[in-house]
Amino acid sequence: MSEYLAVFGAASMIDQIFTWYPDFLKEYIRDAVVVTPERSELLDQVGLSKGFHNIKIPRKPNLVQDIFALFALFFFMYKNRFKFVHSYMPKAGFITALSVFMLRSLGSQIVYVHTFTGLSWSGQRGLKLWLLSKFDLWITYVADYILVESVGVASELVGLNKNCKPTIIGCGNIAGVNLAYFKPDPSFEKIRKERELKLVYVGRVSVEKGIFDILSIFHEKYDFVIHLDIVGTLELGAEDLKKFNHILSIHPEINYVGFQLDVRPYIQKADYLVLGSHREGFANVILQSLALGVPVISSKVNGIQDILSKLDQGEEIGFFFEVRNIDALKRLIPEAYNAMGTIKYSIMQKTSITTISQYYSSQVAYDGLKSFYRQLGVIQ
Repeated sequence: MSEYLAVFGAASMIDQIFTWYPDFLKEYIRDAVVVTPERSELLDQVGLSKGFHNIKIPRKPNLVQDIFALFALFFFMYKNRFKFVHSYMPKAGFITALSVFMLRSLGSQIVYVHTFTGLSWSGQRGLKLWLLSKFDLWITYVADYILVESVGVASELVGLNKNCKPTIIGCGNIAGVNLAYFKPDPSFEKIRKERELKLVYVGRVSVEKGIFDILSIFHEKYDFVIHLDIVGTLELGAEDLKKFNHILSIHPEINYVGFQLDVRPYIQKADYLVLGSHREGFANVILQSLALGVPVISSKVNGIQDILSKLDQGEEIGFFFEVRNIDALKRLIPEAYNAMGTIKYSIMQKTSITTISQYYSSQVAYDGLKSFYRQLGVIQ
């Protein structure tokens, strides 16, 4: 019987982001049990499908489904008597924390770890801020160890619970970057028209990811043409989707390509990756873009300051603006355009690649989790 349980709010986190995790389990915790709402292809590929258990944990609030998920997880944990539990993602963390609390009230001895990959309440206002922050506050009360991806997330959690002691392991970002996969292709030739700026956005297409902040640059008149590729799954309500489609209909220079399993060609052909997120834990796509030698234009979300702190004085990896400051973003666009073809741009490319390879490789993240688990006695 396994003593280790991991709970994820979505299998896509394993299959698309935390891709080395199944191999890590196969190497060190072969009898691990993993709970996700749907099957993980990577867990199946490495032969860990026997350890998979399906519990539908809805990503968005749904009282009935949430209650079913809570009791399904509670009874599953009660039956299997897990001694070490590690949860990821907000909703999965809250439901796991409730289950751990109830089991402990029955006498179970459980070491509970939660990794905050982001804070769902960060940047929210009013009732939504109050409610969502209370969910995470509960996790900080129950968990024995709190892992975070960035200094910014750690600071926000301490502000929420002054007794909370968040820890950053490895490179901070839970997955790091697979440098063998996100490696600049010297044979890749960028095709650029005269007086053109090529941008790419990669990620969920949603309001909180700042998609309309980014699209606002097309309201401005510049003396050059901007081309934008949007790569990712649409997560917009009916009115926002209507607004999004209208913007695309009047701006043929915006190209929406939907979800793509391989985002490298879209990033490599761009001059900059642009990100307007209102909140992040540590944006993986920023690391991936920098690893490919493509500088970024990004809001100053959590994770950005962590990367900038690794740079020597005078080094740059792109252009940055305060969250939701659309005017600042619009002012940065000409600066980014004017930097192209200069020594400054070449240095940004080289600095981006060396910074990621030195500090943010998947090997650094892998070794960080291994070291942490050894300290807790989960692995030998």
